[in-house]
Amino acid sequence: NSLMKVVSSLKSLKKRDINCKVVRRRGKLYVINKKNPYQRGGKITSVEGFVGRQEDVKKIFEAIAYANQKSISITGERKMGVSSLVYYITHKEVQKHYLRNPDEYIFAYIECPKNPNFTLEEFFLLFYHNLDPSGKMTQGIAPTYDGFRKLLGAIDRTQKCLVLVIDEIDNLAKNESFDIYFFDLLRFVDENYNIIEVVSSHTPLSIALKGKEYPEKPFSDIFINDSLSHFSPIDVKELLLRSTKSGGPSFEPYIQLIIELAGYHPYLLQVACSI
Repeated sequence: NSLMKVVSSLKSLKKRDINCKVVRRRGKLYVINKKNPYQRGGKITSVEGFVGRQEDVKKIFEAIAYANQKSISITGERKMGVSSLVYYITHKEVQKHYLRNPDEYIFAYIECPKNPNFTLEEFFLLFYHNLDPSGKMTQGIAPTYDGFRKLLGAIDRTQKCLVLVIDEIDNLAKNESFDIYFFDLLRFVDENYNIIEVVSSHTPLSIALKGKEYPEKPFSDIFINDSLSHFSPIDVKELLLRSTKSGGPSFEPYIQLIIELAGYHPYLLQVACSI
């Protein structure tokens, strides 16, 4: 019976992570995981890879669930995890956890490139594709202002709420193809269609959009703001325990040293743990 318990325990440990393996060394069985669970650079795209920011996640989904509230903008310095946060909310399993009726919402994610040659037409085509990869809903709809409004009207008739997630919208503000009329369109649809906009930027929208919004009706006024800063102590502990949970080595004896090296900065913590 005791042997069966050990084998059962090893099997359960192996299931902690897809990369866990059971190995025999000097007559003993071990569960090991050689994959580094920490990421250096780039947004985190997996649900299991995302750590912390639970209060920020709740704030976003509260804005989505209560559509009578304003849309929401997420701001933060580079490497604070702004893009990781807005991408995290696009996962179906995350939506099911936070929304009472997730089927009443349609999420569309757009990552705005730094490319100054990115065009308005490409923006609409990217939105159409991410909203409806099959192309059934968007077939025959032109990638124009009128086409965009026509598509939003079609979504309204389904009695579903569109959640438009625009990551790094400040890149569009630096692009000459996206003028004051474009940002006024985003303000207009927020006021006239069943839509919630979740946008991210590295500077406050009122600064990023300077000269690209009407003073009497600024686009930035439709948002409540959530500003990201360093991790909380709880977030840091969750990040440092990730290795143990996935079958890797424990960082618990080194927590204080890692914090001395990286502070509570999410990116620097990832770097310190990945070395």
